[in-house]
Amino acid sequence: MPRGGGRNANDEEAACSSGSWTNNHAERGKRMTESRRQNREIINYYMQVIDRQNDALLGYLLDVNEHGLLLQSHGGLPRRGESHDLRLLLRDPLEGHGHLDVKARLVWSRKQPASVFHHSGFELRNLDDETSKVIRALMARFALGEKDADTTG
Repeated sequence: MPRGGGRNANDEEAACSSGSWTNNHAERGKRMTESRRQNREIINYYMQVIDRQNDALLGYLLDVNEHGLLLQSHGGLPRRGESHDLRLLLRDPLEGHGHLDVKARLVWSRKQPASVFHHSGFELRNLDDETSKVIRALMARFALGEKDADTTG
């Protein structure tokens, strides 16, 4: 069987020359990027994010929406593409919750220029209605720039 799941070089060349392969992948990438960037709220809150598998501190939440989150850490996260069980620790209960457990896939991780920090983007997976509600409340309560956001320690 030819490499690529039954496609041969002629099929791939024809798809590339017609633009269909490029257009399909570009459109899919555009949709994914748009869904991950929609309504992201920068969080004015020092929220720890823990790996539930080993209780290790992964980093701190920078922004979030119902589709994904951005994490800041001192080291890179090497398992790109894999699922992670994350726990976001809330300083004060929110919607009756002291923490928020989510399953997320690491999409990218890179060191920030001229910084000791790494930023890592996660795609949130399989959120139930209650978790989505808590994320929306988190976005509303701790969004950077909100006059009534709680920024005290």
